[in-house]
Amino acid sequence: MLDGVVDLSTDQPLFAVEQARAGDDVLAATFARCDADPVCADAAPGDTAAGYDALLERLADAPVTPPGGDPVDDLTLRAAAGSSTSDPYSREEFTDALNEALVGDVSGLDELGNAAGGGPDPSFSDALFYAVECQDYDVVPQGGDPRAVLDEWLDVSAQQGIDQLRVGGSYYGDLDCLFWPGSSTTPDFDRPAPVTDPPYPVMVLNADTDPNTPFVGAEDVFRDLVPGAGPADAAVVQLYGPHVLYGRGDPCVDDPVNTFITTGQVPDRRITVCRW
Repeated sequence: MLDGVVDLSTDQPLFAVEQARAGDDVLAATFARCDADPVCADAAPGDTAAGYDALLERLADAPVTPPGGDPVDDLTLRAAAGSSTSDPYSREEFTDALNEALVGDVSGLDELGNAAGGGPDPSFSDALFYAVECQDYDVVPQGGDPRAVLDEWLDVSAQQGIDQLRVGGSYYGDLDCLFWPGSSTTPDFDRPAPVTDPPYPVMVLNADTDPNTPFVGAEDVFRDLVPGAGPADAAVVQLYGPHVLYGRGDPCVDDPVNTFITTGQVPDRRITVCRW
């Protein structure tokens, strides 16, 4: 059972591009959902995406400091948006803060955006994260030059238009790995071949709005599982769902997974679509 799927046959540069584009797509979906919700739309009348873009320009030119808070500028707004895309609750919290800012109150953006980049999180270890993350990919080939690899990453960013995305910052999330101890001594290795016909059933779960493990990865993994080549396989897709689906209390997701884990049986339909 794979939940929040990474296609391991995808190399690091492509995965970084997929993450950046997925984050931008999720933000666009968040704006569209607000526009379609009367309560959210009435809080700051107008096109939400256009409001975001206009506010971004205003804050770049003239940051605003709320009472007792820190300056809110365009980077604060981007940080608030980027840190809020992983689940629907955070997206709603962000659109609430955005709507308040559009009518003059930036305190919500201050809380979300400045807190998002405002110091270490005691529940998270950067050292442990990078010790694992930097070994997952052949970031700097053995004997390679980290600075040369950095230039290649920046070239890809320019070619793919990453900096033109509203929230493309995740593309640069693994830059630390270029200079992380041990990364440059990792032996050269190729990405694994796709799994096509395992001798066991596979269930794949992913939201179509997952910026952490983009939906395209789950699509690729599931597509590689050739129907009829082995045991039956299944996928559960949640529309507008969060990163990692199982165990959040939605029976549309949890029931088929529980049945699969306890009995080995997959649903009759190869693809189950759930709505958030």
